[in-house]
Amino acid sequence: MITSPAFAGATSVSGTSLAPNGSTISLYVNGGSTPIGTASVDNTGHWNVTSLSAPLADGDTLTATVTVGGTTSGPSAPVAVSANAADVTPAPVVTSPILSGATSVGGTSVSPAGTRIDVFVNGTYAGTTSVGSNNTWTLNGLTALAAGQAVTATATDSANLHGTSAPSAPVYVSANVANQTPAPVVLGPIYDNASMVYGTSPSPAGTLIAVYASGAFLGQTTVQAGGTWSLSGIGPLATLQAITATATDLANSYGTSSPSAPVIVEPSGANPPTPAPTVNSPINAGATSVSGTSPSPSGTTIKVFVDSTFAGTTTVLANGTWTLTVGTALAAGQAITATATDSANFLAESGPSAPVYVSGAGGTTPAPAVDSPINAGATSVSGTSTAAVGSRIDVFVNGTYAGTTSVGSGGVWILNGLTALAAGQVVTATATETGKGTSAPSSPVTVSLVSVNLLRYGGVTALSPLAPAASTIFTGYPGDPSIPASDWVVQGYTSASSFPQETSDLQGTSPALVFYQLQGNTGSTLRVTKVSGKIVISY
Repeated sequence: MITSPAFAGATSVSGTSLAPNGSTISLYVNGGSTPIGTASVDNTGHWNVTSLSAPLADGDTLTATVTVGGTTSGPSAPVAVSANAADVTPAPVVTSPILSGATSVGGTSVSPAGTRIDVFVNGTYAGTTSVGSNNTWTLNGLTALAAGQAVTATATDSANLHGTSAPSAPVYVSANVANQTPAPVVLGPIYDNASMVYGTSPSPAGTLIAVYASGAFLGQTTVQAGGTWSLSGIGPLATLQAITATATDLANSYGTSSPSAPVIVEPSGANPPTPAPTVNSPINAGATSVSGTSPSPSGTTIKVFVDSTFAGTTTVLANGTWTLTVGTALAAGQAITATATDSANFLAESGPSAPVYVSGAGGTTPAPAVDSPINAGATSVSGTSTAAVGSRIDVFVNGTYAGTTSVGSGGVWILNGLTALAAGQVVTATATETGKGTSAPSSPVTVSLVSVNLLRYGGVTALSPLAPAASTIFTGYPGDPSIPASDWVVQGYTSASSFPQETSDLQGTSPALVFYQLQGNTGSTLRVTKVSGKIVISY
């Protein structure tokens, strides 16, 4: 079997053979009778013809023979040379399961009707067929297949001058129905432009998982301890593609499963994202579970990743918490992240949480401090940390990741560009120093309103003891019957609202305004300016 695809300009060609070690491989181009190179089969069944008499050209057709003890085989299945990666025919799919004793195999292909399909059993050419009008193909007349044999296929779309595909994912023959590997599960939702898919399997660690998008082979991965699997580096996936997967448990000599239920790729722009969850810290080496919180409703799906490898899913409980038992004990330095998907409210998958690094011999980073107070409307927060300069600081608002910064000179850090904070929100932060695990969260700081109380009285010259009690706050307009009959009018303003609230009360002809109290933050500086005849208060 010649390894495909093969590309123009190559000066070597490789492949495999079941012939004994030392058997001679002869390579031919375009049906010629003189080989363009020879090689010997090694003890692993591989061969490699180097130093070809001429570089391969786009459209060349390669075949090979093997000679054992003076007897030469017939030619291998042909491989058409591709100009480049874009010129390669997509690999076909072999339908699974296949049961022992079968004399035919079938599959699908995304290539047009008439595309050539070459079928191989344990790497040996078994026959040729073509794609039908419904994108399916069948090859009959095979020698009865035996349990454990691996069936693969390649495709060559000569009509469009495309070269031969890579082999399909192998389908291993099952002894009987009970001998099949259980089908895996592909986890959804999956959104367009995704470059990774995830799933689960009841089969043991090491089980092979082959993943497909609308019948096109995407790649292969394995089941991890704990029954999860993920495949990265694919795509970007497109809306309405159907993602499926098969499983093969070779360790227990099980044949390839039926395909999983399909998950249809959804448009990513159709729904806003779910808020990202938070992973609790610290996490110590040896831990076998991770936990966290989420502002999303009960039942929201949480995906957990260990060093970007999918580790499993769990759901948010009614109290906003979640917990996942991972398959293997966590090791120092591993990064734990999570995403959330609130499917019940038709929200897309969130971005990843802030990472939590597992603590080991290097210890855990001390928790940072968040500066207080934080006033409503603030778009930045700051604090201090005893961690080394450059250490990572992750900031959270009401438990939701808000951004990352780093410790600067003198242990000071600041995060700008936040959405304006609202009164009552709680700000926390964690720190991660290189070589140490992520800290516990800082003490929380609650965002506060700043109240400015204004006293209107034309003849006032001193505030004490004339100022009303701080709890006495009135708003209104001149002549408003709700204002007390006295000459005192106290007006309240907060940092969360526009100044002035009562523009008709703050015209240039109004009586004098006297500040008599600043509630909530005695450290703020009040500024009074007159803009277009109106008094504007800021701080």
